[in-house]
Amino acid sequence: YYCTLGDDYGMPDGTIGFFALLQDATVCNLTIRNSYFYVYNSTNSIGGLASSAADSYIYNCHCEDVKIYAHSSNGTAALVGSTVSTANISNCTVSGEVRGGYSSNVGGITSDVGDGLIANCTNNASIVGFENAMAGGICCAASDVVAAGNIESQNPAQNHGKTQITGCINNGTVTSESFGAGGITARANSGKASVLISACKNNGTIRGNNEVGGIVGTLYAEKSGTDNAAQRIGSFLVENCENVGEVSGETMVGGLVGHTWTDDAAIGLISNCCNIGKISGSNIGGVVGTAGINSGAKLTIDICENKGEICGGAVGGGIVGLFTTTDTTNNGYTFIIKDCKNHGTVSNVGGDGKGVANDAVGGIFGKKFSAGLELDSFIIQGCENTGFINAKSDVFAGGIAGYVLSTGTESIRISDCVNGGNIDIMIADNYSKDIIMLVILLERHKILL
Repeated sequence: YYCTLGDDYGMPDGTIGFFALLQDATVCNLTIRNSYFYVYNSTNSIGGLASSAADSYIYNCHCEDVKIYAHSSNGTAALVGSTVSTANISNCTVSGEVRGGYSSNVGGITSDVGDGLIANCTNNASIVGFENAMAGGICCAASDVVAAGNIESQNPAQNHGKTQITGCINNGTVTSESFGAGGITARANSGKASVLISACKNNGTIRGNNEVGGIVGTLYAEKSGTDNAAQRIGSFLVENCENVGEVSGETMVGGLVGHTWTDDAAIGLISNCCNIGKISGSNIGGVVGTAGINSGAKLTIDICENKGEICGGAVGGGIVGLFTTTDTTNNGYTFIIKDCKNHGTVSNVGGDGKGVANDAVGGIFGKKFSAGLELDSFIIQGCENTGFINAKSDVFAGGIAGYVLSTGTESIRISDCVNGGNIDIMIADNYSKDIIMLVILLERHKILL
């Protein structure tokens, strides 16, 4: 199958795929091989199986050796360009190469999913987002903010406001030249129901600029103003997921999630996840690179484990790198890291070999430097580090936490934690070795308390 479309070919814009549009359709047991698409400029979507799918069921379909180049489109993916309303896509695979540019969403199975399900699908294709495009191995964007009426619909393809990605595997390299890259999805946003990412695995190399994650690049939960007259509040759950591939970027880079933000009394949970791959960049973590929370929201990271090397030039943590909040509401945010373990090396030694003043590295947590009010809570509980902490001078380093400071009145508690890893600091000529060792001993003393 061969298709070219665009202004430079003198052809009109249109929908592009083996099927142009699937509406209330069922497609099963279909394989498409050796397809090629070139689109220079389109306002619609491109997919090897279908340009778009609405309220449809797609099962056991495969696009083998698909090649898609889209300079500009609404959505670009190897299987389905975009899911306009809802869809149930399961037991599907893709291979080949997908390249999308400008502001396109680029994915392996689909570019975006809303109020739908992607289950037991595998991406083996190389996914590239160039210029301002985000890129995701399974899908580019997942959201529960959908068109009016979909939540109450009884259509069996719909998921009643809940978006789920379960049992999916990415084996392909995922690259974004801009922001937003993830092994499973580049961005997930819950605004009024829930987003679930469960039992997914990334084996591919993930590269991006900022907001880069082995499973999710950016993960949001908040109260959306879109089609939300009932003022529902979003929630997300990432559970039983694993990253094996190497993940790298400029900033906000995580083994599971690059950047997570929880707001407007929303609830987020990352549970029973594991990172094995090497994580590099700044503001990086084995599970979460940067975690932000605000306005009475709650974010919990529990029973997670890092075994990979954490290596960057700024803030780094075995579980979480950087925590931020701008909460001025006194609604009481809650941030918890509980029962997590780090076995990997956490280091900011490398790159150009130059230290950055006030950097921080920690076996579990890197750095907190933000204001909080009386009802706010920051908690690290029951965690263990056995990893090696390796830092330059002018760096705060700790077996559990590197740097924890409040400029407000919130409650901060670090309890029942154990550090078994060595801490090594490269000493500059203008520093006293005795002073450095005293800082390390005091840190160990605080951990034992």
